[in-house]
Amino acid sequence: MALPLACGVNLPAAWHAVALDREPPWPLPYRTGVVYRWRLADVLAAVRGSPERLRKRVHGPQAGAMWATDDPLPAPLMVGAELGTRVSRRLPGRFGASTPGRRRFRPKR
Repeated sequence: MALPLACGVNLPAAWHAVALDREPPWPLPYRTGVVYRWRLADVLAAVRGSPERLRKRVHGPQAGAMWATDDPLPAPLMVGAELGTRVSRRLPGRFGASTPGRRRFRPKR
């Protein structure tokens, strides 16, 4: 939802109107050129050997999820949880690959 809202398109309001069987709002002109940054993918790429993904600057308007400067706590928690999950998948034993229901880690060839 971050990208359409940053562009000026209120999709939640349109979906709400459709769910209530009302006429959705008429589309208004919207802003183009807004870039969506998936920061978790950038962090994971940096961990895998492409740190330039974190340093890459995108000029112009941006949108993204959970990276608000006025609320910095969710972002590191989200990244930590994701990295913890990925690390635990690679560990043998109780918490890792041999746990029933988990896929076994196989390196790419």
